[in-house]
Amino acid sequence: MSKGKVAIFAGAGISTENRDHCRDTFYDQIRHEIGASGDLDFPSLMSLYCCQADGRIKLVRHIRDRLNYFTSFRGFYMPMTAFHRALRPLFMITDVITTNWDDFFEAESGLEPFVYDQDLAFIDSSKRRVIKIHGSITNYGSIVATSEDYAQSLKRLRNGAIGAYLRNIITQKTIIYTGYSLKDPNYLKLVQSMAKIMGPFSRSSYYVSPHIDHDYLRSTGLNLIPIETDGTFFLEQFRSHYNSQLGVEKIISEEAFDNCEGLPGEVNSYHSYTADKFLETKNRLLILALSYQDGLQDA
Repeated sequence: MSKGKVAIFAGAGISTENRDHCRDTFYDQIRHEIGASGDLDFPSLMSLYCCQADGRIKLVRHIRDRLNYFTSFRGFYMPMTAFHRALRPLFMITDVITTNWDDFFEAESGLEPFVYDQDLAFIDSSKRRVIKIHGSITNYGSIVATSEDYAQSLKRLRNGAIGAYLRNIITQKTIIYTGYSLKDPNYLKLVQSMAKIMGPFSRSSYYVSPHIDHDYLRSTGLNLIPIETDGTFFLEQFRSHYNSQLGVEKIISEEAFDNCEGLPGEVNSYHSYTADKFLETKNRLLILALSYQDGLQDA
């Protein structure tokens, strides 16, 4: 992991669809609204919802309003983005794959989003990126939700540039799955087909979750090593281990940044005080202090 030969596959369990963070999932909300059976899988339920007049528009509004609600309240937003903040300082992880629609990886981890095949023209100039195989809330037309969307998405993964890039990641890097049920049919088909091609040379992957169904994990046919813990805790433990191996805190702790939160206001206050003193005394040495404080403000 410290050598950058790792990619993260993150599902909705790390953010908005974790029942520890919110009682109802998006699936629950849609099912309750239309009174549908709980036996339907996610894409089928979304297709059923879109059968009503202006169904697609209403579905996207639901997604947008749900995400806007969560980002409006710190009590929701902070736990839903804990994984993203834990990932932010891990500079050696340059590739993240996600099925999530939200823009938390962009906002909290500083990753560049890649949604369409054409986006890959800029992959070489991107230091860290998130491949959003189910689209993004920042582009409503890209959202993959219904059975029809999944069918089109599978074609793109099989034949498009994003799919080719994912296959390259799967063959060259160790994948860490977290917040993901491994039941997304499109990605599962892609990974299983790659496992067949690679045979005994398939790389091992890690499945990180606080609750693991070991029987289902074996049924996928993938070479998965289960780690029964929380994804955020897993990243934090890696950071601690990495620093201890180096004997120095190369990856700075979040507390250090938290302690800096009040610094801009303090610098601004001293800057105003120094400017007032210069006007009073005309002491030219204070210009040097003002210049230094200007630099601090910009930093």
